Amino acid sequence: MDFFVSLFVIFVVGGLIKAGKMKAINRIIEQAKKKPARIVLCEADDPRVLQAASLVTLEGGIANVTLVGKRQSIEQLAKDSAVSLEHIELVDPDESPLTAPFADLLFDLRGSERHDTGSSPSGSA
Repeated sequence: MDFFVSLFVIFVVGGLIKAGKMKAINRIIEQAKKKPARIVLCEADDPRVLQAASLVTLEGGIANVTLVGKRQSIEQLAKDSAVSLEHIELVDPDESPLTAPFADLLFDLRGSERHDTGSSPSGSA
């Protein structure tokens, strides 16, 4: 199901939806609506991404969207672009309690790719 939702977002963000392709897109949308996927987008400073996120959440619950970025910047861009953020979760890494645990996990997963500094990125040893 994630593939279908991702494909739809690519179509919207890329501006590829054409009248002749709507039949296939409608089938993808109907499949996605049956079990909305979670989509996390970190390119929230792009107006096309905001438009796609708004579209997939407001147009029948195609997906549950989380935008990652500076909250104030996202909200201002949405206002300037006349895009609704209704039903879209915003996660600001500067405010989120998940930032440190995710940074630690990424640090651990990178393993030998990192330079060993003796401590994790969140400051815990």
